[in-house]
Amino acid sequence: MKSTLVDGNFHSQIKPNSYKVYENGDVYSFLTNQYLEGGVNHAGYNMVKFSSISGGSVQVRLHRLVAFYFVPNHNDKPQVNHIDGDKNNNHANNLEWVTAQENTDHAFENNLRNRIMVDEEKENQIRYICELFSKGENGVNILTKLNKERNDKNRTYVNRIYNRHRYKNISKDYNFPDQLNPYKKVFLEDVIEIRELLKENTIVETSRIKENVPYYTIQKINSDSRVKKL
Repeated sequence: MKSTLVDGNFHSQIKPNSYKVYENGDVYSFLTNQYLEGGVNHAGYNMVKFSSISGGSVQVRLHRLVAFYFVPNHNDKPQVNHIDGDKNNNHANNLEWVTAQENTDHAFENNLRNRIMVDEEKENQIRYICELFSKGENGVNILTKLNKERNDKNRTYVNRIYNRHRYKNISKDYNFPDQLNPYKKVFLEDVIEIRELLKENTIVETSRIKENVPYYTIQKINSDSRVKKL
């Protein structure tokens, strides 16, 4: 198996000749005489911590480390892509140098952009939300059933699940009814009243006052230029 010493060409702050990286993603430390375990960052990439020449530490993404030493980059491309989409597979034969656009295209073509890793408890909650949406529940009712505050953050959380902007790898198992016409069953006097409320209140505060009007309807009224003329 191919291996090489990690030197200053990869990162100027890493202690030179103190580590060996292998093409399969293993990293050996001559300082501790053992393989580094590393960790995973918020984006799901494997990270490795090295001792720095200044006495501190330096964290680097493992796939970039492996690609730097074992994957040719003749066209000087800036990003490293996992060919099979598995961020834990950091073998050199699963890595390729790509442009930002090539990386994005690969993610969408292989349905990776929304493949977010979650623990079992989180997945159960997301599936519960999906089940409620599939039964025709709206976001406000779902937040109530989850005992979550009806604020912008929580509304965005459930709305992004409904719109399949997040956790698509889970929501794909469910069929959501089409979103209702935001003005359906909303009378003109309601629209005018909401416009007046929005002049002095936020969308969230207005939705609390007008509980009978869906939140996304209030959002639409707030942004609709035709309504602003009323």
